[in-house]
Amino acid sequence: MADESGHEVADGETGELWLAGPQVTDGYLKRPDLTAEKFVPVASPDTGAPVLHYRSGDLVHRLPDGSLAYIGRADLQVKLRGYRIELSDIEAAVRRHEGVLDAVVHVRQFKAGDDRLVCDFVARDEAQAPRAADLRAHVKDLLPAYMHPARYQRLPELPSTVNGKVDRAAVARSWNETVVTHE
Repeated sequence: MADESGHEVADGETGELWLAGPQVTDGYLKRPDLTAEKFVPVASPDTGAPVLHYRSGDLVHRLPDGSLAYIGRADLQVKLRGYRIELSDIEAAVRRHEGVLDAVVHVRQFKAGDDRLVCDFVARDEAQAPRAADLRAHVKDLLPAYMHPARYQRLPELPSTVNGKVDRAAVARSWNETVVTHE
């Protein structure tokens, strides 16, 4: 388990699961960019020689009995309809719209077997907030169809955690509350 810089975290602290050993491959086929990001050489504490580690993206922490407890993902990657989708890529595309101050994308289940991407956004200027059709047209030019949110919802602000990060769980719950929704 390591922090963002690859340093081992103390027992009980949350870190990303890094894997090493003969089961770890040299990287992704024909994906040098992704290989450089996910496969990291780390000096062995015993010999000092570099040992290839795979950054799994899974957040874990060690329990008192020595086992690992899964906490969630370090990145914002989801798998939807067979596609691996990085939610932050969609959020960045939506934020590029001149009328959007901030955006959060997540997967929402509309009914059993019907999971879709949805986007919550904060308008730069409430009086001139973009419509869902504007955002759809904007995202269409930037991302493949499987990364397009099915619905957009404007919020006055994005809720935050005590650490000042966006509270994604609270944003997801907002779909059950009465807010201005753009279909």
